[in-house]
Amino acid sequence: MKLIACVAGLLVGCTSQRSAAPRPIPQSPSRIDGEVNVTTRTGTFSARLTYSYVAGDSAEPVVRLNLASGAQLDTVACATCTSFDFDRQSRDPTLSIALARPLASHERIDLRFVYRAPLEEAWDSAHAYVELGLDNLWFPVPPNVTSRRFTYHMIVRSDLRTSELVSNGWVRKTEDDWLVTSTTPDIDIDLVFSPNIKIVADTAGGYDLRIASTNPAEDDAPALLAHIRHSLDFLNRLLGTADPLRRVTAVVRPYSVEGQGGYARNGYFVMTKGRNTGDDLHYVAHELSHHWWLQAGRREAWLNESFAEYTAMMAIRSLSGPMVFDALMREKEQQSQGLPPIYGFDRAAAPRLAPGMFYRKGPVVLHQLETELGESVFMRFLQAVIAARVKDTDTLVNVLARVASQDVADRFMERLKQ
Repeated sequence: MKLIACVAGLLVGCTSQRSAAPRPIPQSPSRIDGEVNVTTRTGTFSARLTYSYVAGDSAEPVVRLNLASGAQLDTVACATCTSFDFDRQSRDPTLSIALARPLASHERIDLRFVYRAPLEEAWDSAHAYVELGLDNLWFPVPPNVTSRRFTYHMIVRSDLRTSELVSNGWVRKTEDDWLVTSTTPDIDIDLVFSPNIKIVADTAGGYDLRIASTNPAEDDAPALLAHIRHSLDFLNRLLGTADPLRRVTAVVRPYSVEGQGGYARNGYFVMTKGRNTGDDLHYVAHELSHHWWLQAGRREAWLNESFAEYTAMMAIRSLSGPMVFDALMREKEQQSQGLPPIYGFDRAAAPRLAPGMFYRKGPVVLHQLETELGESVFMRFLQAVIAARVKDTDTLVNVLARVASQDVADRFMERLKQ
C-alpha cells in the first residue's frame, strides 16, 4: 500500500528527505493530539490524530504501532514516510510505517492519522455504556507501551451528548463535546461515558477521590471510597514518599463478563461489577499499587504484576491483620506448585500460565525474600526498586545486591530460576 506523504490540509510544512535533519534529543515524552467521534447509532468511531512520536533508545528504520484490526486507514503520513503496511492478522494488529531514513535515537517525528473503526467490545448497548481504551487499540499504541508514556489533548464527540465522560485525563465538558487532556504522561487514553453514569466524590483526609458508577448504591460507593483511602494511606507511606498518590478516579462497569478483569492507569482504575465484595480491598490495593509498579514491558511483566500483588498483600496484612495475609499466602503457595521458573518467563509465549506466574508464584518468591530480609530491609528494597525505575529482572537483582548483599541476591536469582 503506497502512502501519500503530503496531504493538503493535513501536513503543514512538508520537507524533502534532504532537508529533514534529525532533531535534538527531546526533553518531553511523545504526545497525541486530535479528535475522536463516537457514533453509537452505527457502532463506529472515527479519529483524526497527530502523534508526535519519539523514537526509542536505538535507531528505528520502521515505526511500528498497534491499532484495532478493524481500522480503515484513510491517511498515514509524515515528512519522511514512504509507505505503510497493516497486518491485521497478527496477535496484536501491527501498522508498519516505512521511512525515507531511519529515525535517530530519541528523535521526534509527527505522524498524521485519519481512520475509522467499529466500536465492537467498546460499546455495550444494553447499558448505553462506552469504554474505549488501551485494550481496544483505538489509538496507535507502541508495542512496548509500558515504557513509552505520552501526553495527550483530545476532543471527544458522540451522539450520547448527555453523558458523563470519565477518563484517566482531565475532562472539561463544552456545549458540543468534551476536551480530555493528560495530567501527567501515561500509557493510555481511556474514555468511559454513558448517560447513566453518576459520580460520588470524597475529599476527606486530603484526598480527591471519585467513584463513577451507573448505580452507586448497588456498588456501595462509600465502602469503595473507604477502601481506596485506606489503601492509599498504606501505599503512600510505603512507596509514595517522593511520589504520593492523592487523586484517584475509580470506574465500576455496569456489567460483568466472565474472565474480564480491570486495569489501572495513573490515578485511575476500572473494575468489573461484582468485584466490590468482601475481597475488594485486596483488588483496590493491587490496582492502586500500579501507580508505582508499571515500568516493565511484556517480557518482564512479573515486575509489574507480582510486585503490585505482593504490595497489595502487604496492605492487607497492615489493614486486615496477619491471619488474612497468611491465609492468602498459603493459598498462593498451593496454587503455584508445578509452575515454570519466573526468570525468562514470557507471557506472550504462554498466556495461560501468566495468571499463576504473576499472581501466585511471583508473590510467593517475594514473600520468601521478605522473610529472609526482614520487613524493614524488604521495604527499603521496594523503595530502591521504585527509585531505580527497574524494568528487567537482572537490574532488580543488582538493586537487591546493593540493598542487602550479593549472597542474598544470588539466592534470590536461584529461586527465580527454579
